[in-house]
Amino acid sequence: MRYYIVAMTFLALTCFGQDRTWKASGKVVDGGRNPVVGAQVGWGCSVRDGKRQFFSGSSCLTDESGAFAVEAEVWSEHMTLLAFSKDGQKMGMKRLGTEADVSSIQIVLGPTVEVTGRVYLPALDRVPWIGFQVSAGPGDEPFLSYYSQVGKDGTVANNGRFSIRLPKGKYKYKLYGMSFLGKRGRFAVGRHDVDLGTIHVDPTVISKRTGKKMPEWTVSASRGLDLSATKVADFRGKWVLVEFWGYW
Repeated sequence: MRYYIVAMTFLALTCFGQDRTWKASGKVVDGGRNPVVGAQVGWGCSVRDGKRQFFSGSSCLTDESGAFAVEAEVWSEHMTLLAFSKDGQKMGMKRLGTEADVSSIQIVLGPTVEVTGRVYLPALDRVPWIGFQVSAGPGDEPFLSYYSQVGKDGTVANNGRFSIRLPKGKYKYKLYGMSFLGKRGRFAVGRHDVDLGTIHVDPTVISKRTGKKMPEWTVSASRGLDLSATKVADFRGKWVLVEFWGYW
């Protein structure tokens, strides 16, 4: 296997007080210290319908000299700077923090493998919409997220399967959605593609009741309404606004 190595050098990172903006600039070069043209650099990213979109601030393509300049609004004490080759098959990342020494940062762009899996909600016999977030190192701040695509008929694309590409390393994932309870896990990436198999998730209380008749309730006090006429059956066929409130 042939490896392609790309290094980012001369990277300067600054955090400004009030506007909380990080600015980074530097150069992308290959192992022979030759400039890499057209590498994409930015802060974290999400994948939707196979397309990559960076989380925050700017992203750019390196110019003919391999130079780049990006910035982002700070949303965490630790943020990840990502670099991708033109074809998206090679990737590198560097986790940065306000306390880190960022006077000389190097990111190695190496080969990636495909990580796949499927999320299933057995209690409802359903393939749910998902958000699949990936993090690495201490903390759970994600640097890459995958989101399901849903058709006009509400069907989740690819029968609920997700696919991302990652370089060699150890990772954590967080699954979330509107119809199931969140779930976390860990996985490792080596030289070969990784299949996480089918990940079973549990439904929320609300999703268990979706499409079913409303259960009976007990009204202890009412205003402008006879207390004896407050059963669920008394409101069938009528519009009812139920407002939940409290102090949190």
